[in-house]
Amino acid sequence: MFDLIIELYKACDGRWNQFREIGIEQRDLDHWLEFAGMFLSSLGNYFSYGNRKVIPNLSEEVLCQMASISPEAIAKFEEVLDLMMAPQPSRFGYPSKISQCGFYPETKDITKAEVEAITKLMETKEISPENTRLRKLEHSPFEILQASAEKDIPRYLGEINIDEQRTAKVLLSRGDHNSEMKKIYTELSEVRKYADTEEQKSALSQLIESFRTGNYGRFNSAHKAWVRDKSPKIEHCMGFLFEYRDQNGARADWLAVAGIANPQDTSKMKRVIEKSAEIICTLPWAVPGENNCKGLFEPYGADVPDFAIIHGHYTTKKFKA
Repeated sequence: MFDLIIELYKACDGRWNQFREIGIEQRDLDHWLEFAGMFLSSLGNYFSYGNRKVIPNLSEEVLCQMASISPEAIAKFEEVLDLMMAPQPSRFGYPSKISQCGFYPETKDITKAEVEAITKLMETKEISPENTRLRKLEHSPFEILQASAEKDIPRYLGEINIDEQRTAKVLLSRGDHNSEMKKIYTELSEVRKYADTEEQKSALSQLIESFRTGNYGRFNSAHKAWVRDKSPKIEHCMGFLFEYRDQNGARADWLAVAGIANPQDTSKMKRVIEKSAEIICTLPWAVPGENNCKGLFEPYGADVPDFAIIHGHYTTKKFKA
């Protein structure tokens, strides 16, 4: 679906009104742009909040007419049409007839008890679940797919109890998202050459190691170094960070953010911080004589961490040094 959106964008060179020239009504064009915007914002055709599936408010005929703008778009349209327009699975959740989740590929059904048992097994082996997916095939062992540039054959991890009479083997396979992780750690290896501080070098080195091997402990160590890097000119935050879309709350989505400090905006923020005590005293709950007029609910001053990155849609995950 992402490829279809991009192909349509390329075909009209970003000038979406060109679709009006091939007979697309403005209302239909608006509906398509709403869907495309939602898809890109939510990183998929399920809402970021609520995890409900979104189907374009367009007929298949109109979508086909839009795709006719280029052979590449037609090919992508035919590839995704049925999945894009199907009402089911209607939500995120453990794989079933009415729900699905990318954390459990090629899996028709899996139970909460099975997932939790495997998570506990991983804990005993000191393997973090954040950068993994879990596959359950009929008459086969469970297979943990760990994201890493290095790839090897599945290895036996242990067994879990399915019920009182049955057990199931669990395998660990490194190399999930292998090609993408190779590109990422290769580029980060180049970035490390231009690091300004020891904290940056340490953080990047451990990120590289984590993405190469799949060791999530090195990822956490990288962020302990990252959080000590004060006021960098170029900021970054990347990795398997947010678990809220996993029904089990263990496996995480990938996120990567890079930013360049803006001296003017940073200067404005510093002025706000300098005036914070004065501003806080104007709030409705400020009480004379309490906490220097700030009231009981406010800290003694505003403290904005140097490592802050603002996300439009995501909660933050903090790493303590």
